[in-house]
Parts: sequence; structure tokens; C-alpha cells
Amino acid sequence: MHPTRFGKYEVIEEIARGAFGIVLRARDSEIGRDVAIKVMREEEADDDGVVERFVRESRLAARLSHPHIVRVIEAGVLGGVPYFVMELVEGLPLAAVIYTSDLSVGDAARLFGSIARAVHFAHERGVIHRDLKPGNILVRHDGEPVVMDFGIAHDSLRRTALTRAGELLGTPQYMAPEQIAGGRVDPRADVYALGAVLYEFMTKRTPFEASGFAELSMRILNDEPVPPHHVNPMADAALETICLKCLRKKPEERYASARAMAEDLSHVGRLEPAVVAPRRQRHVAWMGLVGALLAAVLAAAAPPRAPGRLIETTPSGASIYIDGRFAGVAPLYVDAAWVTARLPGRPDVHSPAGAISLPIMSPDGMAVVASLLVDAHEVSQAQYAAFVEATGARAPWKSQAKSRLAEPVTGVTWDEATAYASWAGKRLPTVAEWQAIASCPALGLAGGVQEWAIDERGVYRALCGGSAAMEEHGREVVIWRSGASRLPDAGFRCVRDR
Repeated sequence: MHPTRFGKYEVIEEIARGAFGIVLRARDSEIGRDVAIKVMREEEADDDGVVERFVRESRLAARLSHPHIVRVIEAGVLGGVPYFVMELVEGLPLAAVIYTSDLSVGDAARLFGSIARAVHFAHERGVIHRDLKPGNILVRHDGEPVVMDFGIAHDSLRRTALTRAGELLGTPQYMAPEQIAGGRVDPRADVYALGAVLYEFMTKRTPFEASGFAELSMRILNDEPVPPHHVNPMADAALETICLKCLRKKPEERYASARAMAEDLSHVGRLEPAVVAPRRQRHVAWMGLVGALLAAVLAAAAPPRAPGRLIETTPSGASIYIDGRFAGVAPLYVDAAWVTARLPGRPDVHSPAGAISLPIMSPDGMAVVASLLVDAHEVSQAQYAAFVEATGARAPWKSQAKSRLAEPVTGVTWDEATAYASWAGKRLPTVAEWQAIASCPALGLAGGVQEWAIDERGVYRALCGGSAAMEEHGREVVIWRSGASRLPDAGFRCVRDR
């Protein structure tokens, strides 16, 4: 258990937990602001190397006063366990932005350019991060990034070496070849990591993937990354060229500094021709001109086609409804984003326009939305009470008075919601699934509670929606939280793959 107070700071909740430390949200009782406190895990306090590394992290971060690097406010020791107080950065982990957001090329270039400039600022002051990855970068609600977690940074000014013989520190998927080989690193190792993160943004995967560390190491040392446009045909050519330059095996072939990378990104961010303008982009532009002329000729000669998107159903012949109104029998073209397919003897399917498969049946209380079975309503107090009685789980905050048993259960943590879903033979939706479901007009998903969900990789927890939040921000509001957060208006619904 961590302390509930650190001097004038009163702990509110746990935000994150790592191998060596815990990050807590706390309130400064003197000025009434929230801060983040990183405290070493008690079980690590006897390891002198870990303690030294933890203390050094606070000193290095305190040395770096930059708008895109987390600010350290103070440090101390409580009960023999060191801690330090940081500004509380409200926003999303970069991983969440990568996997759940749809940034334009210009916005992505500006975002990564800001990160690269912050990293260069640290390099100028002798600090090499050595563990740059999406989980160590937060994106504030105003879209500005903040680099965090300097726990294994290298202090080149003092030439400290806290790595034990044979000990490899960092996250292998983002490590430069010289780092994964245990060799000497300089700022260009961070440039490589920035390229790996940019690669993940463009492709939704890391440059090298393998089933084990040994195989991954060999691939990083010997293989060339698959060009992003081979993984994602929509990958921007200029960003790809910048990315692949960062990922060169030899440090001398990469950007000489993170600032040089940021300068090339600034051309992309301003939608100017980058100094590394690739041949592939010019070729695509020429072919695009020829293709446009050819398309114009063909369009003039072709007969007019029905507008909208083609709806085809399996079985065929389903009736199609748009906003509750009959539109025709499939196959047909419609000018709508969402439709409802209806066939006698089968459940309705709410789906984006396209190919729709109608199942034979669906469980009671669940609606069919595209490829998912979705609880038509939030889990009720009565349903959760049955789970509590069957498993002995903790009852939530709110009273389960008989008059309220049909209302959504609230006050449950993400872990409790996950346990219920598993007990019920279901799961929680991902954020992307929840947002897709919320956009379905037939369901009216915007209820009176926020609903737990998880990011695509199963790493970060989120609260989605809620009637008050939706009125202010729209259906796609997502608040990233600790899985241990217990909020009075936090509920959930479950999904099941069809």
C-alpha cells in the first residue's frame, strides 16, 4: 500500500504502475491544484541500483525545463522510500493517439516535430532518454506532447553508468541496433526510437515484431524494416522517408540530431516540399495526373450510376431501413452511413452501409451491431447484484434498492467491470468499437453514465460517453483513467464477437 499523504499532498488515486514505480494523482492542499507523484515501489527500496536510478530520474527531469518535457516540482523521501512530485499532465498516452485517433499528415508532422525538439533540448543538456516509446509520451488535450519517464536516461555530462553488466534497459521494440547489442549509445539512439514510434503511427505496428527477444534482437540487428507504404498503402511518402532515415542501422546514416529530424518534419507540417522529398511521391503525383485525366474521360462516357453505397445482405432480400424508414430491399444503393437490415425470423442488424450478414439469433438483451453483439443497455444494478451474489465480489457504491434495480450500475472500477464481463461470457468493448457503436443512430448509446472501454492493444483504460459529457463534447469523448478509478457515474456495457 502506498501512503495517503506526502507532506502537503493528499493522494486521490493511482494513475499508473510500472516495474519500479507508482504514479499517483494528488492534491496540493495549500494552493488547491492536482499534481502527479511518482513513488518507488516498496519492494524495490532495498535495491541500491534501483534507488539510485529513481533519484537520478528526478534530478535529470528537474534539469530539463521545456514546455514539452514533464516538469518536476520537488522531491523527497517518506519512510525511507524516495518520491518526486511532477506537474499533472491531463491528456492521452501517445499510444492511444496512435491507435484511436485519425491525425492528418500535417498534424502528425507537427506533433512528432514537437517531440523531436523536446528530445533535442534534452540532448543539448547531456541527457539521452534511451526509452522513448508511445507509453512514455503524453498528448495534452490541447494537442501538445509531453515527454516523460527519464528513469533509464543516460547522463553524458557526468558519464554515469548505472547499467549492470549484462543488464539491458529499455523497450526492445524501439531500441536502436547499437543499444540492443549493448554498445555505446549517443543521441542518435533516441533518433532511432523516434523513427520507430513514427513507424508505428503510420502502420499500427512496430518496425520489427517477433515471438521472443532473441528473434526480435536478430531482426533489429540484421533486417531492414518493411517500408510503411507496404503495410499501409495510405502512408504519407514524406513521413515515410523521414521515418526510414531514422531507422538506419548505422548511427552515422541517421539524422545527426533530433533537431534535424524536426526540421524535415516542419516542412511536412507546413505542407511544403520536404528537403527529403522522395522519388515515390513524385511518381505518384505524375501517375495521379494521368489517372485523373483518364478517370474524367471514362466518367464522361459511362452511364450514370445510382448514388451512395451498395447494400448486400446474407441471406439476400433483407429489408433496409434508414432512420427507421423503409428504404427498399437489398441489394440496393443507399446514401446513408448506417442502416438497419431486417429479415423475418432473424434479429435486426444495425450496420454501416456495405455487406451485411444476418445471424440466425442473438441473446436476449443484446443488439447486433456490425460484427458484434452489444448489450442494448448498460449493465443494470439487478444484473450486477446477481454477479455479486454468485461470486462474492465487492458491491458497488450505489444502493441497490428495489426501486432502482433496473437502473445502470455505477461506481464500478474497470477491473470489476472486466470481471463481470468474463463471468457473463462477454468482454468490454475497445474504445474504437465503443465509438463505432455510439455512432449507430438506432441504438441511442448515449446513456446517463460513462462506460468503461479499453484501447485496441489492451493496455489503456478509458471512460467513454456519459450524457453530460456528450452534450458538451459529442459522442466521441474519451477520458483515459487508471483501471482502479472508482467514479460515482462510471458504468459499463458488454459486447461479444458474433
